[in-house]
Amino acid sequence: MILGVENEPSTMATNARKVVEVLTRLNHPQVKAVWDPGNDVFDPDREVPYPDGYRIIKPWIVHIHIKDGKWNADEKRFEPTPIGEGEVDYLGQFRELVQDGYKGYLSLETHWRPTAQLPEDIVQMPKGEQFSYMGDVATRECLTRLIALLKQAGAM
Repeated sequence: MILGVENEPSTMATNARKVVEVLTRLNHPQVKAVWDPGNDVFDPDREVPYPDGYRIIKPWIVHIHIKDGKWNADEKRFEPTPIGEGEVDYLGQFRELVQDGYKGYLSLETHWRPTAQLPEDIVQMPKGEQFSYMGDVATRECLTRLIALLKQAGAM
């Protein structure tokens, strides 16, 4: 069994560098990293997801989350976007994953909605009709974009 530690700005391990610090201190063969380039977009230290964050964390990665977004500096919040329209260079990320021989999983996280941004409390504690509204449309759009990027990167 593997325990994955994710870079998550609401925790002390806000970015790739800090996750690697935790993993290095723990020094346990069954504790690895869950890499979320989308979370790096709203890292308080403003780590660049790709290539900077990825190249720091890549020896530790066992799983990757996929979502995209932009940092709204005025409102100090993450604004989800469709895959490929945010700040993450997913084409570069996927090309390097192919080059590195990554064989693990990708998990699509559809935080974006085509009609309106989900309130933060609903994103953090997904539930009910408000979370689900247009989620199927958003997921299909993001999945289509993800597959196109993976093909372009030579992963499919």
